[in-house]
Amino acid sequence: MKKISLALAVTSALGASAANAAIMGEYGNALLVPWVTAQTTNAGEIRGTSIALTTCDAGIVYWSFYNTASVKLIDSEFPMTRNDQESIIWNDTNFGNGGFLDQDGYLIFFLDTDGGGNNGMSPDGALTTADSTCLSGNAFFVDTMANDVAFVPTFPMNAVWGDFGTDQTVPNLIDVPASEIAGLWAGAQYLDTVHMRYLVDSPVDPADGTDNTQIFVWTTDRIGGARTIQQYDNDQTRFSLTLFLDDLELHILNPETNDNFSVVSPFTDGFYEWTLDGPWWVDDPNDPDDPVVGGLATWSVVTSPRFQATQTLINPIFKPYIANENDTVDPGERFNVIERYNPDGDFQGGVGTPGDGY
Repeated sequence: MKKISLALAVTSALGASAANAAIMGEYGNALLVPWVTAQTTNAGEIRGTSIALTTCDAGIVYWSFYNTASVKLIDSEFPMTRNDQESIIWNDTNFGNGGFLDQDGYLIFFLDTDGGGNNGMSPDGALTTADSTCLSGNAFFVDTMANDVAFVPTFPMNAVWGDFGTDQTVPNLIDVPASEIAGLWAGAQYLDTVHMRYLVDSPVDPADGTDNTQIFVWTTDRIGGARTIQQYDNDQTRFSLTLFLDDLELHILNPETNDNFSVVSPFTDGFYEWTLDGPWWVDDPNDPDDPVVGGLATWSVVTSPRFQATQTLINPIFKPYIANENDTVDPGERFNVIERYNPDGDFQGGVGTPGDGY
């Protein structure tokens, strides 16, 4: 791996996100904002998440806010017309956030249309494949105290992708529990490999305030436990270590400490390599013929005075294979690939077996 500047790495990461299989910027039935926060500030200042939704069809937007353990804390709804925009500042108590200052979590917005502005049908409070895939949005972490902003990736979710369970419907959207979120097809899946980028100034010096990275990981299920991961630096030196995850769905990791890592990072600039081998991607115990989809989103936020900015890195996804056990690519599978390789490009065999999570 050639040594390149962080600025070029940021450009490469953002520009290559689609090629690396993370799906963002598409309209869907729902929108995941995987990190939402509102922090206590001085009067008139904002330090929290700002979201802008857009629609290409009319309907009712139902939304739910969950904490890091996927306990739903608040929900509500509002109407949107066709080709509409809705701006949301999570610090704004008018939106209902007053009781959740200094609490990390995530938001899911669902658009219930049943044809909405196209054929005059009324929303029915359920999300099915009949609803228009017409909700999208962007999110940012805004810090007016530091005069800074960080991009927060958002991901589309769809009934047809199986993101909302095996029956492809979410009844009573206002009451939807986190357990109804079965997958994140737009993110990483079972047997995919993610590379989680970081830049640190280890050993950590709280008074230093220089390079600092937060790695965000959102998963469809609580995946507490130990995972063996690999670490690489700019010279392709490899180091094996253990990632310890709390029993949460939203994880915020600091590579400069050993709170979630078996050792403090020995490399100041590099990435962690994690192959998603479960155990949360398993067959649905209630329906052994229909595997749980699962899904994971990850990105890194790097603060560096060298660039006098906070930069978001979209952590790339390597997809080893997509085809099913019949050597065919069915509708809904993402790419026309039936071979399976590891991240080094070594052939690992043909297709998978039933229940592998696709």
